[in-house]
Amino acid sequence: PLTLTDLERMLRANYEALYQYRFFYRELLALLQRDPLLKARYLEIRLRGYEGFAMLLTGFAQSGVLRPMDDPAEISQMAQICWILSDFYLPFVESGGAAVEPAHMNGGIDLLRRFLQPYLMGENQ
Repeated sequence: PLTLTDLERMLRANYEALYQYRFFYRELLALLQRDPLLKARYLEIRLRGYEGFAMLLTGFAQSGVLRPMDDPAEISQMAQICWILSDFYLPFVESGGAAVEPAHMNGGIDLLRRFLQPYLMGENQ
């Protein structure tokens, strides 16, 4: 069964990849507007990302880490919020004038954890 430690490990791995390719997210809109093939590929990846987050949320609920979620719309919206928080947290930091450092990943993880806090069950809270 999945645990809260698994969730945090997945969030860290995600932010490490986002940090490595932060230039892409900084210029995302301009890149997608200029390159139709890149836009199509990004939209495919984004859809898979939503689906992946939804599967993870469902798995964590089934493992008792998160409260049960039976409403597909709720799961879909939570997956979308998780995707937005993960993909666009570092550009958000940078847009405020800060140079993005690896330590900023902790801020993104903390923000996602804060979002998920009301959904955590029992000892995971």
